[in-house]
This record gives sequence, structure tokens and C-alpha cells, in this order.
Amino acid sequence: MKCINHPNEESVVTCGHCGVALCRECEQNALFRTNNGNGQALCKRCSLQSAQEIVAYDEKWLKKREIKIGLMAVLLILPVIIEGPAIFSRVGY
Repeated sequence: MKCINHPNEESVVTCGHCGVALCRECEQNALFRTNNGNGQALCKRCSLQSAQEIVAYDEKWLKKREIKIGLMAVLLILPVIIEGPAIFSRVGY
């Protein structure tokens, strides 16, 4: 079987996700691998898909983090808005 990226090269492995043939060069230069980087090499298409999944996860995590920080800011500022200067007079400022 021939490599999907190098038609003149014989394949030595297959992609860990889709099973397309990869030559030794493609296997050694793979950007992503299965099993947290210790397993089978992934082809360029599957590597791109894995990268997009990571970015999508990070975007969701950052959005949740942004919402939590916003809520904390509101909860910290709300007593000052409601009570106003009275808060500082009770504390002794």
C-alpha cells in the first residue's frame, strides 16, 4: 500500500483514527498520536480534527471561566452599590 501523502513511498503504518496509509516520514513527523502522544500516528486530516477539538474545548472552558469571574465581580461589588458609603462608616474608615 502507498502513502497517502507520498504516492511513491510504501506505507509502514496506518492512521490511528481513519486507517489511511502513512510512510515512515509521515509517521515520524506526525503532529498528533493516539494515547496522549504515545500511540499510533495520525494523518494530517485527523491531526487537524484533533487540534480543532482541543481548541473547541479550551474555548468552552474559557467562556465558563469568564462567566464565573463576571459573577464574582458582581457579588463583590453589589454590597457596595446597595449600602454605599454606609459600609465604610461602620468599619471605621
